[in-house]
Amino acid sequence: MENPCEGLNCLSPAMCLINGTRSANCVCPGGKKSFLRAISSAKEPTFDCQGGTTTCDLDCKQGTCVLSSDNVPRCKCSPSYEGPLCEHFRCSGYCFNKGLCYQDLMAHFVEGEQVPLKVCFSFILIFN
Repeated sequence: MENPCEGLNCLSPAMCLINGTRSANCVCPGGKKSFLRAISSAKEPTFDCQGGTTTCDLDCKQGTCVLSSDNVPRCKCSPSYEGPLCEHFRCSGYCFNKGLCYQDLMAHFVEGEQVPLKVCFSFILIFN
């Protein structure tokens, strides 16, 4: 049986807590929140405990590190990216048959939410 804590880096004083048989979380003492610090090249996340930090040093790939109201760093992604460190291109795998994906900047969306993706379209060239 696999250990769900393997590959989950909980920086001290955080501890790995197994939930059931397949998942695990980093838990901090004193009710502090754990937050994602980084993701390694092997896609292993590293978590740290909230310590009232005033610096924002996350390595946001396609975004900017911001502090939440309770001083927990997080990444604010550019509209084309998502993920804890803005590492996932939203259009990746979205369209098939050489279709193009883009953001629907004319669509209505709520501030703070992602801009919706536009339906995929393909160009068909006809030669005579």
